[in-house]
Amino acid sequence: MTMLRCVDCDRSYGVEPCPECWEPVCEKCFDGTEGMCLACPKRARKRPVFHHEGHEIKLAGVTS
Repeated sequence: MTMLRCVDCDRSYGVEPCPECWEPVCEKCFDGTEGMCLACPKRARKRPVFHHEGHEIKLAGVTS
């Protein structure tokens, strides 16, 4: 069985698919108020995205 790892921080615990983009994401990289992961392309189109450690996440194909 393959263990899922978070697409953003590579952690292997508490990982579930994002309801918007379906990428595996851990609970620290999921924003429950927005209902999507911090690296979600739908979120990045709206405003800059920051990792839970404070640095901005740059996504391919998203220009600001």
